[in-house]
Amino acid sequence: MIVSWSKNSNKGNISNDLVDFTDFLPSMMEAAGISEYSIPYKDGKSFIPSLKGVEGNKREWIFCEYDPKWGKHKKSRYVQTKQWKLYEDGSFYNFIKDTDEINPISIKELSSADLTEYKKLQDVLNNYK
Repeated sequence: MIVSWSKNSNKGNISNDLVDFTDFLPSMMEAAGISEYSIPYKDGKSFIPSLKGVEGNKREWIFCEYDPKWGKHKKSRYVQTKQWKLYEDGSFYNFIKDTDEINPISIKELSSADLTEYKKLQDVLNNYK
């Protein structure tokens, strides 16, 4: 995403923060000076601090449920961090090493630290049933 926001953004700033589609509404509201509490429900987080080059409320993960009603696409649910991606069917990928998701990782192959990350992502999927 490229943002040009004259005097409000940090010129030349490159951010590696995770941004989700749901983050656009709270970001635009913050940019317009509208309180986030003026809407009853939101799951997004403003990415305005990232545009300004300051620390903000960064995302740890992104949840996606893709269920198109057109074409031959299949329903898909997953959660991802910057490094890991876990699908509802249990397919688990190192998103940095395998961006094309060709080689799913077996849980048996995971280190204890990686298994902890897997379990965190599984908890997210379980909470969004």
